Order: sequence, then structure tokens, then C-alpha cells
Amino acid sequence: MNENIQELYNQAVSEASQELQEWNATWVLGTPRIDYESVLYKKFAELIVRECAWIVDNEGTSEEIFEHFGVEE
Repeated sequence: MNENIQELYNQAVSEASQELQEWNATWVLGTPRIDYESVLYKKFAELIVRECAWIVDNEGTSEEIFEHFGVEE
């Protein structure tokens, strides 16, 4: 896995765990349980999109996005 993707994944794990802890602290017993994986995947996708937007905002190209994430065209 590309180092940049690994860093974003680690950040997503951390943010998803924190969000679930905060969410669980605000709900009473008997409420539906939130699926950790769905929160993790959402956070991971959001971080990838933000990273791509940052590259584009700094006048990057699609080639730079592919290179940044180690994806071959």
C-alpha cells in the first residue's frame, strides 16, 4: 500500500474510533449500534477526497494525484 494511502487509512481509523466513542457516550441503552466499518470507510473516503481536492487546489494535475497515491494510469 502506498505510504500516503496508509497514512490516510491510519487517520481514518483514529477518527472513526473517536467518532464512535463520542457517539456512544451520547446515546442511551437500547439504541441501534453503529457499524464501525461503515464509519471507517466513510472517513477513509472523505480523507482521500480531501487529499485530491488539496492537490487540485494547489494546481495539481490528475497525473500528480495518481502519482501521489501510487496508482498507475
